[in-house]
Amino acid sequence: MQFTQAQRRRAKLKLAVTGPPGSGKTMSALRLATGLVGPGGKIAVIDTENRSASLYSDRFRFDVCDIDPPFEVEKFVAAIGAATAASYDCLIIDSASHLWKGVLEFKGSLDSRGGNSFTNWNQAGKKYDAGLAAILQSDIHLIACMRSKVEYVLEEDIKGKQVPRKVGLAPVFRDEGEYEFTIVFDVAHDHTAQVSKDRTGMFTDRIFQVTEDIGKQVGAWLDGGEIPAAEPARPAAPAIRPLANPAPAPKAPANDAPADDEGPEREKFAELVAPHREQALAWMVREGWLKEGAPLASLDISNIRKVLKRPAAFLRAVQQAAAAAGVAS
Repeated sequence: MQFTQAQRRRAKLKLAVTGPPGSGKTMSALRLATGLVGPGGKIAVIDTENRSASLYSDRFRFDVCDIDPPFEVEKFVAAIGAATAASYDCLIIDSASHLWKGVLEFKGSLDSRGGNSFTNWNQAGKKYDAGLAAILQSDIHLIACMRSKVEYVLEEDIKGKQVPRKVGLAPVFRDEGEYEFTIVFDVAHDHTAQVSKDRTGMFTDRIFQVTEDIGKQVGAWLDGGEIPAAEPARPAAPAIRPLANPAPAPKAPANDAPADDEGPEREKFAELVAPHREQALAWMVREGWLKEGAPLASLDISNIRKVLKRPAAFLRAVQQAAAAAGVAS
């Protein structure tokens, strides 16, 4: 036996995309795979969702293998093996939740015949282990979509109002089975994503849309190279020429200057905003908190205190607005 130096480029991506129905898991997986494999890459899709993946065949180039009920684990194992043997660059399983459903149906069939429930779970567990091993040990980049159960929660927005938000709970899969993957993207109903597991460290504390750029970044990480920056969503504002003879700016009244006791609050706010400065400025301009081009230091202290009271709600609002507008974070 011999040891060799570990290198990321030898690893194949195993990524899970979880989310409630209608959150855009299939679209996210296809965009991610397209960016990951590049223009000449080959993508395969295992479709258990009544051929729904084929609805995107006008936007993405991929081959599909449809799996119909009953969702036996052996069907998934065979399809994964076929994709690997055919030298596809990336395989999408949509949905891996049906693999788990097949395991539960197998357990139910054993229970219907009688016998010890613990023994039946042992046999069903072997089926699950075989399916999971086929996913994790396959020599191919693999993206597994998983449905999440849905629940509505009430939370305060940045304005202090109670608003309902649709959230996905644990995916329909074996408990904590999703954490076997390298990355887990949790996609919300508004099509924005966060990570619940991230070995890359690139997506922690971010809210974003899963796009081709995300796939390129993950691919660069796997290759051990420089992570490409996301493409800018809009050009920089044009430079403003100063007037030939500008009038002297009027001095602000003394009572308009920030009070000494505002300093710590403004410093804390600046630290909070720093990682998302461009997106935060754009959001504050849209909300009427700042005028276009105004410095952050001119923000009214009352708005700063609103943010510091609900920092999580503020960052969520900023990042969701940026993701919807396509602004890189």
